[in-house]
Amino acid sequence: MRTGGDVITAVVGALFPVRCPGCGRPAEPVCAACAAGLRAPPALAIPPGLDGWVAAFAYQGVAREVVARVKYRNERTAVPWLADAMARALPEHPGRETVVTW
Repeated sequence: MRTGGDVITAVVGALFPVRCPGCGRPAEPVCAACAAGLRAPPALAIPPGLDGWVAAFAYQGVAREVVARVKYRNERTAVPWLADAMARALPEHPGRETVVTW
């Protein structure tokens, strides 16, 4: 059974589909072609006070637009996609604390 929120989400999604920030095609939040074109993050020195750092992709182009949409336009459909990309980028360090942020 669908709830009222499910129905509203479905109607809004049908009327205003999420578009890929790279090519404008309907996608949630990035089409496969643009996602495949995301670049690896640059190799940078570890900032003082940290043991290391990891990025899912370079903060440019499509990746930058997706993050900007989440941060500044409250477009939350990309959050699960970003979270998955960040989790996949993390190396395994059993027993160590990890902080994930953007």
